[in-house]
Amino acid sequence: MTNSLKIQRQTRIGSALIRFSGIVLASSSLVKLAHPAKPVAYMSFLGYDHGKMFLIAGLEMLIALLFLRHATRAVGLLLASSYLGGAIAAHLATHALNGTAPM
Repeated sequence: MTNSLKIQRQTRIGSALIRFSGIVLASSSLVKLAHPAKPVAYMSFLGYDHGKMFLIAGLEMLIALLFLRHATRAVGLLLASSYLGGAIAAHLATHALNGTAPM
């Protein structure tokens, strides 16, 4: 395989991973906006009521859109990394590796 074909393949794979990650983030936001029972119960368990859940969903959608748009991808990546790091910290603070969860 020539060098240019290898670079094109890597670029396609990288773009696919970025699109997949952005779509997953946007889908998560849409689930929070739809307010199904299990995610609402879990967010309540973490201490987030309905008003904060809409704020979180809106921020998550904004981050996904920034991440998916090529011109704002760098800012979107920074915000997505911060958002996901905060989510991991919230989960560990609530049930630190002992398996306790409301579901």
